[in-house]
Amino acid sequence: MTDLLTPLKGLTQNFLIYFFLIFIYNQFVTSYIKTSPVRKSIFLGIVFGVIASLGMLLTIELLPGHKIDGRMIVVSIASAYAGPIVGTVCTFIVCICRILLGGAGVTIEIAGILGSCLLGLTFYFFLRSKENTYNPIQLIILGLFCTLQAQFWVLLLLPVDLGLSLLRKVWFIGLSFYPISALCLGTLIQYNQRQNLLKIQLEENIVELKKAQKDLVTREKLAAIGQVTASIAHDLRNPLGVISNTVFFLKMKLKSQQDEKVNNSLKLLENAVKDSTTIIDDLLSFSKNDHLHLSPHNLNNLITSVVDELNIPKIITTTTILFDELPNVYCDPQQISRVLKNLITNAVQAIEDDGTITIQTKVEDKAVSVIISDTGCGIAKSDLPNIFDPLYTKKAKGVGLGLYIVKTLLEKQNSEISVSSTEGQGTEFKITFAAPAI
Repeated sequence: MTDLLTPLKGLTQNFLIYFFLIFIYNQFVTSYIKTSPVRKSIFLGIVFGVIASLGMLLTIELLPGHKIDGRMIVVSIASAYAGPIVGTVCTFIVCICRILLGGAGVTIEIAGILGSCLLGLTFYFFLRSKENTYNPIQLIILGLFCTLQAQFWVLLLLPVDLGLSLLRKVWFIGLSFYPISALCLGTLIQYNQRQNLLKIQLEENIVELKKAQKDLVTREKLAAIGQVTASIAHDLRNPLGVISNTVFFLKMKLKSQQDEKVNNSLKLLENAVKDSTTIIDDLLSFSKNDHLHLSPHNLNNLITSVVDELNIPKIITTTTILFDELPNVYCDPQQISRVLKNLITNAVQAIEDDGTITIQTKVEDKAVSVIISDTGCGIAKSDLPNIFDPLYTKKAKGVGLGLYIVKTLLEKQNSEISVSSTEGQGTEFKITFAAPAI
């Protein structure tokens, strides 16, 4: 009885170390290691290999040079749950460690370690569920097969008398403790996997809830703005029209005079009226739902018309690179013109002194794209995720609706817009028209 209790006591200590280390692995490694899948697999293989190798420090020597511990269970569990990369790295480390320890029985134990890896990979490829789990019976069978293949190598590679003598001391331990250990280790890993999955789902739900709350608040603000704007837009346009007409009249009357201060003041007043009119137009977009009037149009013609219509300062170089045989796309020309005006105007405002605005059309994968880039101040990296949000602006003028309207108008026409920017170097907007080109 004492001969049986001594190895059981040693194995219990051995597996307690494994339980503790694998618990640490589940709690910290799987949660906080953020890298590529291959690098993470290699790292996890090293972790499992170190765990199994540490278990060799508390081995039970049944015969001189012939020791037993739970390394084969760890190798099979690593292969069964984490796959071939983790299993291979773990097996390599454990084999090297066993060779360095030396002594008799190296060949038998390495054979058992390799067999445990192959056994775990068999479970991984053929018995693993979609959730990367195993039922209790499968885990018990894994532990049972693990000890049976180890005992097979003992009988195959040792003299018959020595092999039978060794098995008499280890068969009960192997057939009872190994399946139980596989069940406990597997259950522990699966429990922590479920905990990590629940944690991820909870974090995703919190993000979605915050986004929904933000969208709700924004919609309430936009609804209030739309209601107020619709009721006062006419009253605002009338005085702006009077101011605009007055500026035009004064410019005609004072045309013969060369008073620079007066001319600059009139120009500032004219620009202020244009800015106010643009803000009113943006706000009115929330109080009405324009119907689409889709028809085939050539974007090159729309771009040329918009560029000619806009008053781009002469110190800014405007370059158009238009695809010669650009296919027509289905779009609403009025709304697309508004989109182009908004993006080109933003590019002009982003250039403080002299600079270049490039407008390009191209065909990629049978889709027509328009790219508008500038050499202006660029957009801060922290601001990029928010530039299409309503009421978000870092400009002194405007209410932060321009890019939101651009995105909304394009989405109505099943088109997409993306942006890339480097602060201090410039910004590029790319519009991709998803409607079939004809």
